[in-house]
Amino acid sequence: MATVDQLKMAGTVKKIATDEHLKMAAVVKKVHADLRSKLKSGRDFHEVWTEHLAQDSILKEYSASMKELATQHWSKLESEDETTSRIVWVHQKVCQYYFSDGRRNQLKKDGRRLKRYDQLISQDSAETINIDISRLQENLRIIEETEESRNPSMDLVRPKLLDVGSCYNPFSKYSEFDVTALDIAPAQNDVFKCDFLGLKVEQTYLESEGEIKSLTSSSFDAVIFCLLLEYLPTRHTRYECCLKALQLLRNNGILVIITPDSCHETRNSRLIKGWKEALHQIGFQKVFYEKKKHFHGLVFRKLDDLQKKLANLERTNFFSEEELVSKFSIPQDFSNSPEEEEDAEILDASENPELQTDRVMEHFTELPHS
Repeated sequence: MATVDQLKMAGTVKKIATDEHLKMAAVVKKVHADLRSKLKSGRDFHEVWTEHLAQDSILKEYSASMKELATQHWSKLESEDETTSRIVWVHQKVCQYYFSDGRRNQLKKDGRRLKRYDQLISQDSAETINIDISRLQENLRIIEETEESRNPSMDLVRPKLLDVGSCYNPFSKYSEFDVTALDIAPAQNDVFKCDFLGLKVEQTYLESEGEIKSLTSSSFDAVIFCLLLEYLPTRHTRYECCLKALQLLRNNGILVIITPDSCHETRNSRLIKGWKEALHQIGFQKVFYEKKKHFHGLVFRKLDDLQKKLANLERTNFFSEEELVSKFSIPQDFSNSPEEEEDAEILDASENPELQTDRVMEHFTELPHS
């Protein structure tokens, strides 16, 4: 049995650790709050973002804090409950999609959709809605053959994974992935420096002195946004990032999004619904969604052009680009100041003591990967 002195020492160590957590989390939160504050003051986004990218010392401190939090502090909590790990969750979902029956099941859904429209669409109506009947029938034949035999070509040897906002390249530990890690302030040498918002998507790959300027379109099997979208202070930039992911993915490649939320699963469900609606319209289809204790996990598949057209025929409503942009909201968009965000957290925790621990955890949910 532990002595009183040992218990006191353990309590002291735990308090020091918690103080370190909060200090580093405060660095992370301040950067986010400063970006939002500058924009809410009326300044131009491009001016604010250019200024932000030039703040080397601030970005390095931010990056170091996030790496320390993720690798030294949050990982200890994950060891007690692996289900809280965002990295583990993403790894499992990508493996389920590419190495189990995930992708095959999605293509079966495509086959059922093709069968429906093969029976319903005449040549005349196909021309009206700009659908190539012969291509529809050829795609249906390929999918039916795939269903009949476990086609070896369906199984990727090593999926190409693009980790955006990577910080310290946490997915490099998984040898089954071919990882390209990007960040505006890399915490280690195996992460390329890259401003994803300014990245060009072309037919060429351009990298110089550890900084990537352009990537080849349709060249990745998975794009990971693990707490990336919350870093971006505007709805439009989040929308732009999702469009860019669409360009970079191969057909049937997946976009995996992790967004932090330690609240009850229904509290921000309206916002998540908006994300899903927007992703569907721009060319994705949901593969999987789950609300975990500290985050929402979304997996969406890029449809090919034909499947996108057929999926749009099934839609009952379409949104303008302005409406699509508005759907990429996060809770912070609705507060008028950083003080309001802090007040809301304190109020929630005081009303429900069980949330006090969660509020501490939410300091960690602003990590790019925990």
